[in-house]
Amino acid sequence: MVVTVLTASAGLIATLYTNSRNRRREIEAAFRERKILIYLEFLQALEGIWIASKDELDVSPQSQKELTLTLFKVRTKAVLWGSPGVLEALSDFTKLDEANPAKGMLVLEKLQTEMRKDLGLSNKGLGNNFFIKMMLSDPEELDKLLSK
Repeated sequence: MVVTVLTASAGLIATLYTNSRNRRREIEAAFRERKILIYLEFLQALEGIWIASKDELDVSPQSQKELTLTLFKVRTKAVLWGSPGVLEALSDFTKLDEANPAKGMLVLEKLQTEMRKDLGLSNKGLGNNFFIKMMLSDPEELDKLLSK
């Protein structure tokens, strides 16, 4: 009788644990989908700025008003769905000073790294300042900017 009760209890505990774990995974997957949309919106805004800065592409830049509205929307959504690391980096981003482009690049690096981390992606093997160097036509420009 004791063996039967112990076996039944162990089975019940295992079932409850498995169901709890599966439910947690489902919730994390749903959160991940929302985060992807938020982070993609931010990265597309950056992409628009970057593309508009390329004279050879002849693309007109987004107005300051449109860009500000997009960034406010991203910030609002991130407050609900972003990890603490993303929120810290986003806070640093909103405090940037145009007079220091090197610092701005480092904040963008941190923000993109945190976004990937929040989505469960690995940043291992990407190298130091990977995302900044990916945007620059001459990655050595970063070293010049950082040494100033």
